[in-house]
Amino acid sequence: MLVADNEAGHIIGEGTGNRAAFLFGGCAAPGHIKAYTRAMLEFTSDTIEIIIFPVQPDANGKKPSHIKDFEKELQDFCSEFSSMPYEKKNEILLEKRLNQLSEKIQPDVKYFLFPLIYAAGSEMSTYKKYLKKYPDEIQKSIHLIMGSFYKDI
Repeated sequence: MLVADNEAGHIIGEGTGNRAAFLFGGCAAPGHIKAYTRAMLEFTSDTIEIIIFPVQPDANGKKPSHIKDFEKELQDFCSEFSSMPYEKKNEILLEKRLNQLSEKIQPDVKYFLFPLIYAAGSEMSTYKKYLKKYPDEIQKSIHLIMGSFYKDI
């Protein structure tokens, strides 16, 4: 779980393999979206806490019911978990980041970032290929916005 500025609006992941689901407010989200959210929160939040709950799968490789119950309790306790879909949360985070950098970036760069906000798997691969064709100033703005969270963007 990721707590940014005392709001637990994002559960960022359960790892890989048996724990391959990435959760945002109860909705599944692919790993690239998780990385985008983490990057934007890093740049737009004053304090970030990462809380890790180790989970041992049951004999069938599933999440134990007591862990599901605990997650539900957390979501009920922290209303910001399900306050809006993760896509909307990511759009808000993008606006915050753009406002921070407004003097240093191209004003229309956000239109080039929308595919990244929702990128997963093959979409992310395609985005990386198209990125090289974007105008130089747009590429520089994207690098500035993303910092070092994506090594290849």
